[in-house]
Amino acid sequence: MIHSADDEILFQFFGGHFGEDWINDCKTWQCVCDAILRDWPADEVDELVLRLQSDFVDSDLSDEGLMRKADALGFNYRLEVDGFTMRSWLKEAMEYLQRS
Repeated sequence: MIHSADDEILFQFFGGHFGEDWINDCKTWQCVCDAILRDWPADEVDELVLRLQSDFVDSDLSDEGLMRKADALGFNYRLEVDGFTMRSWLKEAMEYLQRS
């Protein structure tokens, strides 16, 4: 997958933390977010939340379009199993990341 330097933080979030084997390390998405909060500098978490907001939540893309965009960055969480749409999950994840 080719991605730009500008997308690196999104790639790390979607592909690095929610990539193919994320479920081996964490059983819930909240556990993954806890690892990010523990391991990432606060300014990078803040940047991630801003990028999720601007590039995904505020986007005109449909939920399917948002999922395709995240999938292209390596995302491997089938969030519909937990009752989320892509946009609703992103809002939950962003809120969770901002609780720190």
